[in-house]
Amino acid sequence: AHNTDYIGFLKTLEINSLNPDGKKICLAGTGGVFRTILFAIVSNFSPSSITVLSRDPEGKKLRFEGFDYMENVSIERYDIEGEFDLIINCTPLGINVSDPSPVSEKIMTDETTAIDLTYSVKTQFIEKVEKKGGTGINGREMFFQQARESYLLFHGEYPENEKFEKIRRKIEDVS
Repeated sequence: AHNTDYIGFLKTLEINSLNPDGKKICLAGTGGVFRTILFAIVSNFSPSSITVLSRDPEGKKLRFEGFDYMENVSIERYDIEGEFDLIINCTPLGINVSDPSPVSEKIMTDETTAIDLTYSVKTQFIEKVEKKGGTGINGREMFFQQARESYLLFHGEYPENEKFEKIRRKIEDVS
């Protein structure tokens, strides 16, 4: 089995010139994509800390199997205090327009970059960080990069850039 979330996330960081080295990172949620994102970060970068937010930190400790060797990773409740350089939404909140932000604006600053892994154009999570003066990135780039990787897996080569970009523009125009 192949997981295109991993490369899709790393490409999103690259395209947006984001380097998590030395940064305080917050991962909101312990859902399906969480382990992949955590693995991508710890395998390729050296952040100063990673805080994972969960509604049930004690119940989610099993999700850390394989990551327990890392001293700079903690799992906390959503009511955490502090500020983060990079916040990544790994929850499904944001798929619907009425969904609230998974995190409080208290942990955001004008230096914070927020990545929402949902594909919605403008979630409340993204709006909050932008209102603070930070940078918001939606999950659409990850989605497109996953599509490129899936094409490679099925066809043995990447799609032609011109065709790929044409399809991308059509999708972005409709949504």
